[in-house]
Parts: sequence; C-alpha cells; structure tokens
Amino acid sequence: GEQDVRITIATHNQDSIFKALHTLKSQPSTNVRFAQINGLGDHLSLALAKQDAKVLKLLPCGTVDEVTAWLIRRLEENNVAPHRVQTESQLILGELWWRTKRLFVF
Repeated sequence: GEQDVRITIATHNQDSIFKALHTLKSQPSTNVRFAQINGLGDHLSLALAKQDAKVLKLLPCGTVDEVTAWLIRRLEENNVAPHRVQTESQLILGELWWRTKRLFVF
C-alpha cells in the first residue's frame, strides 16, 4: 500500500524557509509543515501562514530551569540568533509605534 509520509521543516533560518518554499512551489505537497519555537521567529510563522503553509508552534513545557536550559541550547545552535533577535525587536517596536500612533489619531 501507499505510505503516508509527512515532513516537518523545523527551522528559524529565513534562508532555509525561502528555499523550502521555492522547492514546494515546483513540487506541491499537503504533507509538508513548518515549525518554530513559540515566541521565536513568530514573524516567520506569520509570513508562512499568509502563504497558506501549514505552521506548527512548539511550546516547551517543564520547570523554568528545564525550559531555560533547553532554550539556551537552541539559541546556541543557531549562530545568527543575535541578528534574528534584532529583527524581531525592530518588528515589535514598529508594531508598538503603529498601535500607539492609532490611539492618538482623531
């Protein structure tokens, strides 16, 4: 019988995501999902969802010590983490500015 194969691309690397999306356009599949850690790369998850990609979010569970150690290891694995944090900080500040500005427009 035919096997049901599902692929999850778990990355916060923007270049890897773009390459995967490009590949999927030429070979569409409903069995491919993307995954990011909740709170990290949320702008990537949103961009993927806007392109109708299936997106999963990982929510680490455990004690603060267990989760913190795990998250630190994930950040250490990715040598572009400072750039990603800067990008996300800029996006958050831009959103806060936009929302605050709307409060004072009459």
